[in-house]
Amino acid sequence: DSEEAISEILAPKRVVLRANQSVGEAIDLLNNNQLSIAPVVDTLNQLAGIINLEDLLSLGSNEKQTIEASIIQDWSTVAADITLERALMEPGCWLVGVDDQGSPLGAISKNSLIDSLVEVFDTSLNRLHTVMDSAHNGIIALDKD
Repeated sequence: DSEEAISEILAPKRVVLRANQSVGEAIDLLNNNQLSIAPVVDTLNQLAGIINLEDLLSLGSNEKQTIEASIIQDWSTVAADITLERALMEPGCWLVGVDDQGSPLGAISKNSLIDSLVEVFDTSLNRLHTVMDSAHNGIIALDKD
């Protein structure tokens, strides 16, 4: 369904990191929740950006170094109920889905969003082919009678 909301493809686990968390702690949280990215909030609990596991792993699991310097800034917030197609038009390479109160629900890259849209369209196309094949077979059956 091309009207699928972004909240339907965000990870079901709500993990939000703090900018002052250590790299090692952030790596553990992402790994333990099987996530590759997560939103990050600052000390005032305001959304500061996102962090991805790949960047953190390149830093090592340093318990003294915080994730603050590795926060990705090229992001936009989107409402949880925004459609995938509409979300794709938002600026930035990363999107942070937020609830009605503006609290982060999760993050997704535009590449992952495109993959989800391709899957939606592929499913729709397969359904259309099934309908067309059924209609064609029905016409052949009627023609034989």
